[in-house]
Amino acid sequence: DPFEWQGFRQLAFLYYLTDISAASMNLFQGIPAGVFIGSYAGIRTSAKGQVKAMKQLSKALKVNVKSDNQFDFDALKKQFGSRIPIFNDPDQLLGTVMNPSRANEYLANETTGLMKNTKDVFGQKGFANKLERSTRLAGLMFTTTEAANRLATYINSYELTNNFHTLRRAVKSSINHQLFRDRLQTDIDLNPDTLLDNFETLRNNKDVRQKLQHLTAQTAVEETQFLYGRHVKPRISRGLGALFFQFTEYPTMMLEFLGRLSRRPGGKRALAIYLGALLATSGFMGLPFVTDLSEIYELVTKNNVKRQLYDVIGEATNPRIAEALMLGMSRSLTGTDIGGRVGLGSHPISGGIIDILRGQTGPTRLNIPAISVFQQVMNSYSYAGVDEYGLAFASLLPKFLGAPIKASLYYTDGYKTRNGEMIVLPKDVSTFDAIMSATGFSPADIAREREAIWMAKSLKDLSAPLKRKFYRRIQKHE
Repeated sequence: DPFEWQGFRQLAFLYYLTDISAASMNLFQGIPAGVFIGSYAGIRTSAKGQVKAMKQLSKALKVNVKSDNQFDFDALKKQFGSRIPIFNDPDQLLGTVMNPSRANEYLANETTGLMKNTKDVFGQKGFANKLERSTRLAGLMFTTTEAANRLATYINSYELTNNFHTLRRAVKSSINHQLFRDRLQTDIDLNPDTLLDNFETLRNNKDVRQKLQHLTAQTAVEETQFLYGRHVKPRISRGLGALFFQFTEYPTMMLEFLGRLSRRPGGKRALAIYLGALLATSGFMGLPFVTDLSEIYELVTKNNVKRQLYDVIGEATNPRIAEALMLGMSRSLTGTDIGGRVGLGSHPISGGIIDILRGQTGPTRLNIPAISVFQQVMNSYSYAGVDEYGLAFASLLPKFLGAPIKASLYYTDGYKTRNGEMIVLPKDVSTFDAIMSATGFSPADIAREREAIWMAKSLKDLSAPLKRKFYRRIQKHE
C-alpha cells in the first residue's frame, strides 16, 4: 500500500518480528482468546478447548518454504471439514478467519500466488517484490503462529457453541456490538432486537445455528486477535502515521479490548481473570499503565515507586518472590525476561513521552520502527568504535540473523554495552543464556544485570551493586 510506507514497515517487521522469540510470544494471544470465549463457555472449558485446538492444528502443519502459510488446507479440510463448514472453503477461511486485515480478503489468493508461482527464487523482478517475498519468507514463523491463534480461537468458539445454551450466551454477550448486529441482519436476516426472545425457536434449525456459530466464532477472532490494515486504524495511524506508529496498534487494541470485555455479560469476571494472567506473566508492573504511572509519580515526587515497592515487599518475603510479584514469574520459571513483552504497564506513545520528559537519550519506548532500523546502524558504528567488530556486524543484521552471532560472542567474550563496558563476564554467561539469546529472548540473569546498572546510573540506587552481587550468588548457587 503506497499510502502506508509499506517498504519501511516491511523492513521493521523483517528486523524485529522474524525470530523464534517473536513467534513464541505471539502465541500468548491464546490467553485473551481463551478468556473471551470463557465469558460465555466457562473459563476452564474454554482453556481446555484452546489447548486442544492448538494440538489439532499442529497436525495440519506442513513445511513450505515457498509460502509464509505453513498450514495445509487439504489437511485442515480433512481434519475439521466434517464438523466446521468453513474449512471446506479455503477462500472463506482466508477471507474471514486467517487474515488479520479486512483488505486481505481481496488479496489472499494473489499474495499466495506471488509466493508459489514465481520461478525466480528471489521473487519477481523489482526491489519491492523481492522485499515482499524476503519478508514473508523470513516471517513465516510469526505469520504461522498468527494464523494458528486465529484458527484455534475460531475452532474453540465454534465447537463449544455446538451446545445450544452456550450459543445463546455467546449471542447475548455480543448482541450490543454494532458490527455483530449488522451481520445478524445482513448475513442471516435475523432481527437483533428480538433474537434472544425468540431464540428457542432456533433449537432445531441447523442451518441458522451454524451461521450463528460462525458469526460468534468470527467475533471471538476479531475481538481477541484484532483486525489490522489501513481501513481499521485510528486516523493518526494511517498514511505517514503508519510509519511512526507501526507497533503501537497491538497495545492500543489490547487496552480497548479490556474495556469492551468489562462491559460484556460475564465480562467483569473474565477481565479479573485476564488481569490475574497479566500478574502471573508480567507482575504488578505489567498491569495497564502501571509502569507509566509509576514513572510520572517519580517525575513529580522525585521518589522511585518501583524501588519503594521492592523494599516493602522485600521486607516481607525474599527477593525472588518480590521480583515475581513486581515483574512476573517468567524470570524464575523460564529463566527469560518476557514480562515487558507481554505486559501492558507502558504504552509505546505514553512511555516515549515520559522518556523524553525525563531527558533520556537514545531510542525511547516510542521506538519508531523504521527509525529503529537506522539505529541498528548507529549501534554497529558504536561497537566498531570500541573494536567489537563481531557485535558491529551482528547489529547490522535482522534480529533472526544477528541474535545467534551476538549469543556466540556473549558466550566467548561476555555481555557488553555499545561502549564496550562489560556487563556479564564470559564465565557467567551460561549455555542456557546463550541459547535463549540466540533465539531472541532476553535471559533473566542478563536482564537483572542490565537493570541493576541502569538503576545505579539513572536512578542513583546505592544498593544496586549489592543487588547485583546477591543475584550473582543465586545464579552461581543454582
